[in-house]
Amino acid sequence: MDDGSTDDALWYAVEFGARIVHVASRRGPAHGRNTGVMAATGDVVLSLDADVCVGADTISKIRQRFEDDPELGAVFGSYDSEPSAPGLVSRFRNLLHCYVHQTSNRRASTFWAGCGAIRRRVFLESGGFDVAYSTPCVEDLELGMRLTREGVRIALDPSIQVKHLKRWTLWKMIKTDIWQRGVPWTRLILETHRMPNDLNLRLGARASVILTALLCLQMALLAAGRPHAPAWGQILALLAVLASVVMLNLPFYRFLAARRQFRLAVISVPLHLIHFLCCGTAFVLGAIIHYWNHLGASLGRIKLRGLDSRKSED
Repeated sequence: MDDGSTDDALWYAVEFGARIVHVASRRGPAHGRNTGVMAATGDVVLSLDADVCVGADTISKIRQRFEDDPELGAVFGSYDSEPSAPGLVSRFRNLLHCYVHQTSNRRASTFWAGCGAIRRRVFLESGGFDVAYSTPCVEDLELGMRLTREGVRIALDPSIQVKHLKRWTLWKMIKTDIWQRGVPWTRLILETHRMPNDLNLRLGARASVILTALLCLQMALLAAGRPHAPAWGQILALLAVLASVVMLNLPFYRFLAARRQFRLAVISVPLHLIHFLCCGTAFVLGAIIHYWNHLGASLGRIKLRGLDSRKSED
């Protein structure tokens, strides 16, 4: 499925004998994947992100899951623990995603299109991905939440793994956490009134976001104090909050250390704090946008009712 590409990617697809479905102008992953599923003929469709590489047994394990469980509607996997992109930020981010999938509920409440398979019948009956998402963000999460509400069973199988090739910078991480994931996910939560205790929304992560906001507030108060007369009470409180965040996320740091990533485990603490701060910022921004839109819609309905009443009087 070619979503208006401008490089030579199609040449590789043709070289390997793939059938091409081409869209002239870029419409985004939701529309592209929907179009691809419509053209597919198999009973199960597999979605992969462009920046992942499958392992030797990835597809066979997916096939086996559906053969062993006829009632299974969808299954998705995990990034492996050996990302190829160099750099501390890239390794932190890719391993954080790996850790979240490796430790989340096996009975999933959502879906992941980075490496996820779904029965074609289930996909078509659900209406597929919401094409209102014209850029990559939470279209797969929305589909998964919709499917679970309809009673479709989705499994997370951490043994189904792909290698993530994405290179991260600190700015790219901040931008993604706020605008590509956090804000649209917050709006989705508020629109559906559902916040599953799973993946990045587990209680420990929520508590970490709140504690990080408190930590930033304490640092601001401390910085506003007299420079030659430090407030020891505030410093101790700040250290206590920081220790609480570290303890809440100690399993993740142990996960890194167990893979001989000792330096990364230390560097991950400030990177993790930045991540949680971005999540908190995104939640506030997402809530503002959500309620502002609702206010605008309510005012629009009031205006229309007023116009209707005037017409009826005339």
